[in-house]
Amino acid sequence: MRRKDIPLDFTSLLDIALVLLFFFIMASSFDINKAKTEIAQEKAEVAQAEQAALEKEKEYNAKIDMAMELSADNGADLYAIIEKYQSNKSIKLILNVEDGAHWVLTVKDGNTIVKELTQNDSIDTAIHDIIEQARKNTNGTVLCDFIYDGNKPGSFSVYSQISEVLRSTENIYWAETDISTTEAGNE
Repeated sequence: MRRKDIPLDFTSLLDIALVLLFFFIMASSFDINKAKTEIAQEKAEVAQAEQAALEKEKEYNAKIDMAMELSADNGADLYAIIEKYQSNKSIKLILNVEDGAHWVLTVKDGNTIVKELTQNDSIDTAIHDIIEQARKNTNGTVLCDFIYDGNKPGSFSVYSQISEVLRSTENIYWAETDISTTEAGNE
């Protein structure tokens, strides 16, 4: 028996393989282009974020520089004010209540009496005017001593009015001294 050769033709199979290969090459080319576009978009977003971060950092640094300048200026002013306070040259509000209805508030700048107020005067306006005048001499910040006798009748109502004025005033540091408690501690 003799074998017969069967002719095999693989050209159509080769065509199909080449078409599939071409299809996969095209598909991967589209994926690469899409990936390149996404990478370019992400780089642009990162660049914008970096630019925004740089702007915020510049703004933050400018605020820090401004705060440093202000604190240096205020530090020198505060040092001068503290020296004035230590040398007994600060503003003093000395409340002397004679009885429940009559009182005198003596305002001193150092040892000099600036003004004497009574129950007939406007405390708010007078104290604000005195502090504003002192503020001109100290570049804005004022140290003040408020001295009173809390045991005297009627002193609480005047104390309340004066302390309210001091609380509502900006750039003032004030200390209260109730001489009734210091006198009681010395007995």
